[in-house]
Amino acid sequence: PSTPYEIVASSGNKQIDLDDLSKIDGVEAVSPFMQMECQMAYENKTVNFTVNAMCNSYLNIQLTDGMLFLDNTNMPYLLINKTAAKSFSDKDSDPGIGIQESVIVKCEDIAYKATISGIFQDDDTSPQIYMSYDVARKLFPSDSSGTKVTLRLTNKGTAESVVYQLQKKGYSASIDSNVALTWELLEQKTWQSIMTSIGYIACSIMLLRRNII
Repeated sequence: PSTPYEIVASSGNKQIDLDDLSKIDGVEAVSPFMQMECQMAYENKTVNFTVNAMCNSYLNIQLTDGMLFLDNTNMPYLLINKTAAKSFSDKDSDPGIGIQESVIVKCEDIAYKATISGIFQDDDTSPQIYMSYDVARKLFPSDSSGTKVTLRLTNKGTAESVVYQLQKKGYSASIDSNVALTWELLEQKTWQSIMTSIGYIACSIMLLRRNII
């Protein structure tokens, strides 16, 4: 499985050049980025979520139902993981909200109706919600600290050089200690999965040889 090493940088008041940033050695994908604390209401239940807004081309997810949102639409569409969908249900057997269902998304004092465009599977036990950056920028208040960009890296080893290149280009960027710890845990989990798979394969081979003999 791929391990998502990501860095969020702030451009301040400078104009961002996504094409230029994508050429930095070690960068796999880049997108403008907004993060909003929102309330989502569906039927008679309201849940607090963090919504991440970015370009659909940046996303690296495994859809189980529906489709990716479009970047330019008049109304917001949401991608949610199964944990977020389940948040709207009190029953273990109920998967929760489904695609094409409508919710009310409220950020600060601004509220809009949004539609669930897709549901994806991941290993995260916390709710994950994505929407189009262009739509979020138009409908909800912008971050006063300037435009932010999120960059997905090819591997953990490129983080320091990417941060250095971003700083040379005038961006505010650093490696957060909490993020670095998350990377370490993800890397350990990835290797554990690989070693477990190797163990299963080795056991299967031994059993097969034993049956042949």
